[in-house]
Amino acid sequence: MSTFLKRNITRLLTLLTVGCVAAFAFSIAAKQKSKDFVVVIDAGHGGNDVGAQDNGVREKDINLAIAKRLEENLKKKKGYKVIMTRTGDKAVTLKDRAEKANKANADLFISIHCNSLDQYNANRNKVEGAMTFTLGPSGEDANRKVARRENEVIEIEKNKEIYQDYDPDSDESYIAFEMAHKEDLNRSIGLAELIQKNLLGTAGRQDRGVQQAGFLVLRETAMPAVLVECDFLCNANSAKFLNSSSGQKKIAQSLATAIVQYRDQLKKYGDRAFQDKGEETDSGEVYVLRNRKPSSRRTSAPTASVSTSRNRQSTQPRRRRSAEAR
Repeated sequence: MSTFLKRNITRLLTLLTVGCVAAFAFSIAAKQKSKDFVVVIDAGHGGNDVGAQDNGVREKDINLAIAKRLEENLKKKKGYKVIMTRTGDKAVTLKDRAEKANKANADLFISIHCNSLDQYNANRNKVEGAMTFTLGPSGEDANRKVARRENEVIEIEKNKEIYQDYDPDSDESYIAFEMAHKEDLNRSIGLAELIQKNLLGTAGRQDRGVQQAGFLVLRETAMPAVLVECDFLCNANSAKFLNSSSGQKKIAQSLATAIVQYRDQLKKYGDRAFQDKGEETDSGEVYVLRNRKPSSRRTSAPTASVSTSRNRQSTQPRRRRSAEAR
Protein backbone atom coordinates (compact mmCIF):
# COMPACT_ATOMS: atom_id res chain seq x y z
CA MET A 1 0.00 0.00 0.00
CA SER A 2 1.41 3.36 -1.01
CA THR A 3 2.23 6.10 1.50
CA PHE A 4 -0.32 8.37 -0.20
CA LEU A 5 -3.11 5.80 0.24
CA LYS A 6 -2.21 5.12 3.88
CA ARG A 7 -2.21 8.82 4.66
CA ASN A 8 -5.66 9.32 3.13
CA ILE A 9 -7.12 6.30 4.90
CA THR A 10 -5.79 7.66 8.21
CA ARG A 11 -7.34 11.03 7.50
CA LEU A 12 -10.64 9.40 6.57
CA LEU A 13 -10.70 7.34 9.76
CA THR A 14 -9.88 10.44 11.81
CA LEU A 15 -12.72 12.39 10.19
CA LEU A 16 -15.15 9.52 10.75
CA THR A 17 -14.13 9.27 14.42
CA VAL A 18 -14.54 13.01 14.97
CA GLY A 19 -17.87 12.95 13.17
CA CYS A 20 -19.17 10.07 15.27
CA VAL A 21 -18.09 11.75 18.50
CA ALA A 22 -19.70 15.02 17.43
CA ALA A 23 -22.93 13.26 16.44
CA PHE A 24 -23.03 11.41 19.75
CA ALA A 25 -22.45 14.62 21.71
CA PHE A 26 -25.14 16.38 19.68
CA SER A 27 -27.55 13.52 20.32
CA ILE A 28 -26.98 13.72 24.09
CA ALA A 29 -27.36 17.50 24.09
CA ALA A 30 -30.55 17.23 22.05
CA LYS A 31 -31.99 14.68 24.45
CA GLN A 32 -31.12 16.83 27.46
CA LYS A 33 -32.57 19.90 25.80
CA SER A 34 -35.76 18.11 24.79
CA LYS A 35 -36.23 16.33 28.14
CA ASP A 36 -39.61 17.13 29.58
CA PHE A 37 -39.75 18.99 32.86
CA VAL A 38 -41.56 16.53 35.11
CA VAL A 39 -43.97 17.98 37.66
CA VAL A 40 -45.78 15.80 40.18
CA ILE A 41 -49.02 17.39 41.39
CA ASP A 42 -50.28 16.06 44.68
CA ALA A 43 -53.92 16.75 45.52
CA GLY A 44 -53.87 16.48 49.30
CA HIS A 45 -56.14 14.04 51.19
CA GLY A 46 -58.75 11.92 49.37
CA GLY A 47 -61.04 8.95 50.03
CA ASN A 48 -61.76 8.51 53.73
CA ASP A 49 -59.27 11.28 54.48
CA VAL A 50 -61.47 14.34 53.94
CA GLY A 51 -59.11 16.98 55.27
CA ALA A 52 -60.59 20.23 56.55
CA GLN A 53 -64.37 20.73 56.37
CA ASP A 54 -65.88 24.18 56.73
CA ASN A 55 -68.68 26.27 55.27
CA GLY A 56 -70.08 23.27 53.42
CA VAL A 57 -66.80 22.65 51.59
CA ARG A 58 -64.51 19.62 51.83
CA GLU A 59 -60.79 20.17 51.43
CA LYS A 60 -60.16 16.96 49.48
CA ASP A 61 -62.57 18.13 46.75
CA ILE A 62 -61.00 21.60 46.43
CA ASN A 63 -57.47 20.17 46.35
CA LEU A 64 -58.34 17.79 43.52
CA ALA A 65 -60.20 20.43 41.51
CA ILE A 66 -57.23 22.83 41.65
CA ALA A 67 -54.78 20.01 40.90
CA LYS A 68 -56.69 19.03 37.77
CA ARG A 69 -56.80 22.62 36.56
CA LEU A 70 -53.06 22.94 37.16
CA GLU A 71 -52.48 19.71 35.24
CA GLU A 72 -54.54 21.01 32.33
CA ASN A 73 -52.67 24.32 32.38
CA LEU A 74 -49.19 22.76 32.34
CA LYS A 75 -50.07 20.20 29.65
CA LYS A 76 -50.84 23.10 27.30
CA LYS A 77 -47.25 24.27 27.65
CA LYS A 78 -44.46 22.72 25.62
CA GLY A 79 -41.88 20.63 27.44
CA TYR A 80 -43.86 19.70 30.54
CA LYS A 81 -44.87 16.25 31.73
CA VAL A 82 -47.43 16.09 34.54
CA ILE A 83 -47.96 13.20 36.93
CA MET A 84 -50.88 13.21 39.37
CA THR A 85 -50.72 11.37 42.69
CA ARG A 86 -54.48 10.93 42.45
CA THR A 87 -57.06 11.74 39.80
CA GLY A 88 -60.17 10.76 41.75
CA ASP A 89 -61.54 10.54 45.28
CA LYS A 90 -58.99 7.98 46.36
CA ALA A 91 -56.93 7.59 49.53
CA VAL A 92 -53.17 7.60 48.85
CA THR A 93 -50.58 7.18 51.59
CA LEU A 94 -48.01 9.92 52.15
CA LYS A 95 -45.27 7.41 51.35
CA ASP A 96 -46.89 6.41 48.05
CA ARG A 97 -47.32 10.04 47.01
CA ALA A 98 -43.62 10.71 47.45
CA GLU A 99 -42.55 7.40 45.91
CA LYS A 100 -44.54 8.18 42.78
CA ALA A 101 -42.50 11.35 42.36
CA ASN A 102 -39.21 9.61 43.14
CA LYS A 103 -39.80 6.77 40.68
CA ALA A 104 -40.62 9.29 37.96
CA ASN A 105 -37.39 11.16 38.70
CA ALA A 106 -39.52 14.29 38.88
CA ASP A 107 -38.12 17.81 38.73
CA LEU A 108 -40.74 19.25 41.10
CA PHE A 109 -43.28 18.07 43.66
CA ILE A 110 -46.13 20.36 44.61
CA SER A 111 -48.75 19.34 47.18
CA ILE A 112 -52.01 21.30 47.15
CA HIS A 113 -54.02 21.89 50.33
CA CYS A 114 -56.47 24.26 52.01
CA ASN A 115 -55.97 25.65 55.50
CA SER A 116 -58.28 25.93 58.53
CA LEU A 117 -58.26 26.77 62.22
CA ASP A 118 -59.92 24.69 64.92
CA GLN A 119 -63.47 25.51 65.96
CA TYR A 120 -62.38 27.05 69.27
CA ASN A 121 -60.14 29.69 67.67
CA ALA A 122 -61.69 33.14 67.94
CA ASN A 123 -60.11 34.25 64.65
CA ARG A 124 -61.29 31.33 62.52
CA ASN A 125 -63.98 33.34 60.71
CA LYS A 126 -61.62 36.22 59.88
CA VAL A 127 -58.29 34.56 59.10
CA GLU A 128 -57.36 34.52 55.42
CA GLY A 129 -54.43 34.19 53.05
CA ALA A 130 -52.18 31.71 51.30
CA MET A 131 -48.90 30.30 52.56
CA THR A 132 -46.36 27.97 51.00
CA PHE A 133 -44.33 25.52 53.07
CA THR A 134 -40.98 23.87 52.56
CA LEU A 135 -39.62 21.17 54.81
CA GLY A 136 -37.89 22.40 57.94
CA PRO A 137 -38.21 22.95 61.68
CA SER A 138 -41.00 25.35 62.53
CA GLY A 139 -40.41 28.21 64.92
CA GLU A 140 -44.11 28.94 65.28
CA ASP A 141 -46.74 26.89 67.05
CA ALA A 142 -49.30 27.72 64.34
CA ASN A 143 -47.07 26.14 61.68
CA ARG A 144 -46.61 23.03 63.79
CA LYS A 145 -50.39 22.73 64.07
CA VAL A 146 -50.75 22.94 60.28
CA ALA A 147 -48.16 20.19 59.82
CA ARG A 148 -49.77 17.97 62.48
CA ARG A 149 -53.16 18.34 60.80
CA GLU A 150 -51.79 17.41 57.38
CA ASN A 151 -49.79 14.52 58.90
CA GLU A 152 -52.81 13.12 60.76
CA VAL A 153 -53.63 10.92 57.78
CA ILE A 154 -50.99 8.44 58.95
CA GLU A 155 -53.33 7.48 61.81
CA ILE A 156 -55.70 5.88 59.31
CA GLU A 157 -52.98 4.36 57.13
CA LYS A 158 -52.44 0.60 57.44
CA ASN A 159 -48.63 0.73 57.73
CA LYS A 160 -48.16 3.81 59.87
CA GLU A 161 -45.16 2.23 61.63
CA ILE A 162 -42.98 3.25 58.65
CA TYR A 163 -43.09 6.82 59.95
CA GLN A 164 -42.02 6.02 63.51
CA ASP A 165 -38.44 7.23 63.01
CA TYR A 166 -39.60 10.75 62.17
CA ASP A 167 -40.38 13.43 64.76
CA PRO A 168 -41.67 16.57 62.99
CA ASP A 169 -41.13 18.64 66.17
CA SER A 170 -37.45 17.75 66.49
CA ASP A 171 -34.73 19.81 64.79
CA GLU A 172 -32.57 16.68 64.69
CA SER A 173 -35.06 15.15 62.25
CA TYR A 174 -33.96 17.67 59.62
CA ILE A 175 -30.20 17.89 60.05
CA ALA A 176 -29.23 14.82 58.01
CA PHE A 177 -31.89 15.62 55.40
CA GLU A 178 -30.64 19.21 55.01
CA MET A 179 -27.04 18.11 54.61
CA ALA A 180 -27.96 15.67 51.86
CA HIS A 181 -30.54 17.84 50.10
CA LYS A 182 -29.29 21.40 50.48
CA GLU A 183 -29.69 22.16 46.77
CA ASP A 184 -33.27 20.83 46.77
CA LEU A 185 -34.12 22.82 49.89
CA ASN A 186 -32.81 26.06 48.43
CA ARG A 187 -34.70 25.48 45.21
CA SER A 188 -37.84 24.62 47.17
CA ILE A 189 -37.61 27.99 48.88
CA GLY A 190 -37.09 29.70 45.53
CA LEU A 191 -40.20 28.02 44.11
CA ALA A 192 -42.21 28.82 47.25
CA GLU A 193 -41.32 32.49 46.95
CA LEU A 194 -42.49 32.55 43.32
CA ILE A 195 -45.72 30.80 44.27
CA GLN A 196 -46.50 33.34 46.97
CA LYS A 197 -45.83 36.23 44.61
CA ASN A 198 -48.27 34.82 42.04
CA LEU A 199 -50.97 33.86 44.54
CA LEU A 200 -50.89 37.48 45.68
CA GLY A 201 -50.82 39.04 42.21
CA THR A 202 -52.95 36.66 40.13
CA ALA A 203 -55.30 35.05 42.65
CA GLY A 204 -55.61 38.08 44.94
CA ARG A 205 -54.83 36.10 48.09
CA GLN A 206 -53.40 37.67 51.20
CA ASP A 207 -49.71 36.85 51.52
CA ARG A 208 -48.93 34.82 54.63
CA GLY A 209 -45.42 34.12 53.42
CA VAL A 210 -43.05 31.23 52.92
CA GLN A 211 -42.87 29.03 56.00
CA GLN A 212 -41.24 25.82 57.19
CA ALA A 213 -42.78 22.87 58.98
CA GLY A 214 -42.43 19.11 59.35
CA PHE A 215 -44.58 17.70 56.56
CA LEU A 216 -43.95 13.99 56.12
CA VAL A 217 -44.79 14.00 52.42
CA LEU A 218 -42.09 16.61 51.76
CA ARG A 219 -39.45 14.71 53.70
CA GLU A 220 -39.90 11.61 51.55
CA THR A 221 -39.35 13.36 48.20
CA ALA A 222 -35.97 13.44 46.44
CA MET A 223 -36.47 16.68 44.52
CA PRO A 224 -37.48 20.30 45.24
CA ALA A 225 -40.88 20.09 46.95
CA VAL A 226 -43.44 22.47 48.42
CA LEU A 227 -46.83 22.27 50.10
CA VAL A 228 -49.28 25.08 49.31
CA GLU A 229 -52.09 26.10 51.65
CA CYS A 230 -54.26 28.00 49.17
CA ASP A 231 -56.45 29.79 51.74
CA PHE A 232 -58.66 29.15 54.79
CA LEU A 233 -61.88 27.16 54.45
CA CYS A 234 -63.02 28.38 57.87
CA ASN A 235 -63.38 31.87 56.39
CA ALA A 236 -66.69 31.96 54.49
CA ASN A 237 -65.44 34.36 51.81
CA SER A 238 -62.26 32.39 51.23
CA ALA A 239 -64.21 29.11 51.13
CA LYS A 240 -66.57 30.58 48.53
CA PHE A 241 -63.60 31.67 46.42
CA LEU A 242 -61.88 28.28 46.65
CA ASN A 243 -65.10 26.45 45.82
CA SER A 244 -65.76 28.57 42.74
CA SER A 245 -64.64 27.77 39.21
CA SER A 246 -63.06 31.21 38.80
CA GLY A 247 -61.22 30.93 42.13
CA GLN A 248 -59.81 27.51 41.30
CA LYS A 249 -58.76 28.75 37.87
CA LYS A 250 -56.87 31.69 39.39
CA ILE A 251 -55.12 29.50 41.96
CA ALA A 252 -54.09 27.01 39.27
CA GLN A 253 -52.88 29.81 37.00
CA SER A 254 -50.80 31.24 39.84
CA LEU A 255 -49.14 27.89 40.48
CA ALA A 256 -48.51 27.24 36.78
CA THR A 257 -46.93 30.65 36.29
CA ALA A 258 -44.66 30.11 39.29
CA ILE A 259 -43.55 26.73 37.96
CA VAL A 260 -42.73 28.21 34.54
CA GLN A 261 -40.81 31.07 36.19
CA TYR A 262 -38.93 28.56 38.32
CA ARG A 263 -37.91 26.53 35.26
CA ASP A 264 -36.86 29.70 33.44
CA GLN A 265 -34.56 30.57 36.35
CA LEU A 266 -32.96 27.13 36.15
CA LYS A 267 -32.41 27.56 32.41
CA LYS A 268 -30.92 31.01 32.91
CA TYR A 269 -28.68 30.37 35.90
CA GLY A 270 -28.14 26.60 35.85
CA ASP A 271 -26.61 25.21 39.03
CA ARG A 272 -26.35 28.71 40.49
CA ALA A 273 -30.12 29.19 40.57
CA PHE A 274 -31.52 29.67 44.07
CA GLN A 275 -28.24 28.59 45.68
CA ASP A 276 -26.38 29.98 48.67
CA LYS A 277 -23.22 28.79 50.40
CA GLY A 278 -24.85 28.62 53.81
CA GLU A 279 -23.26 28.62 57.23
CA GLU A 280 -22.09 25.67 59.26
CA THR A 281 -23.47 25.33 62.79
CA ASP A 282 -23.34 22.76 65.54
CA SER A 283 -27.05 22.06 65.16
CA GLY A 284 -27.30 22.08 61.37
CA GLU A 285 -28.64 24.67 58.96
CA VAL A 286 -32.02 26.39 58.86
CA TYR A 287 -33.08 27.94 55.58
CA VAL A 288 -35.02 31.21 55.52
CA LEU A 289 -35.68 33.88 52.93
CA ARG A 290 -34.12 37.28 52.80
CA ASN A 291 -36.60 40.13 52.99
CA ARG A 292 -36.70 41.01 49.29
CA LYS A 293 -38.83 43.61 47.58
CA PRO A 294 -40.88 41.93 44.83
CA SER A 295 -40.01 44.71 42.36
CA SER A 296 -36.25 44.61 42.93
CA ARG A 297 -34.16 43.54 39.96
CA ARG A 298 -31.73 40.67 40.24
CA THR A 299 -28.26 41.08 38.80
CA SER A 300 -27.15 37.56 39.65
CA ALA A 301 -28.67 34.19 40.30
CA PRO A 302 -31.49 34.34 42.89
CA THR A 303 -30.50 32.87 46.24
CA ALA A 304 -32.07 31.58 49.42
CA SER A 305 -30.28 32.88 52.46
CA VAL A 306 -29.34 30.90 55.51
CA SER A 307 -29.48 31.93 59.13
CA THR A 308 -28.20 29.90 62.03
CA SER A 309 -29.56 29.24 65.47
CA ARG A 310 -26.83 31.52 66.87
CA ASN A 311 -27.44 34.50 64.62
CA ARG A 312 -31.10 33.99 63.70
CA GLN A 313 -32.31 36.91 65.80
CA SER A 314 -30.14 39.43 63.97
CA THR A 315 -30.34 38.07 60.41
CA GLN A 316 -33.76 36.48 60.00
CA PRO A 317 -36.45 38.76 58.53
CA ARG A 318 -39.22 39.78 60.87
CA ARG A 319 -41.69 36.89 60.92
CA ARG A 320 -45.27 37.36 59.91
CA ARG A 321 -47.69 36.88 62.73
CA SER A 322 -49.01 33.37 62.77
CA ALA A 323 -52.57 32.39 61.99
CA GLU A 324 -53.19 31.91 65.67
CA ALA A 325 -52.15 35.46 66.49
CA ARG A 326 -54.42 37.25 64.05
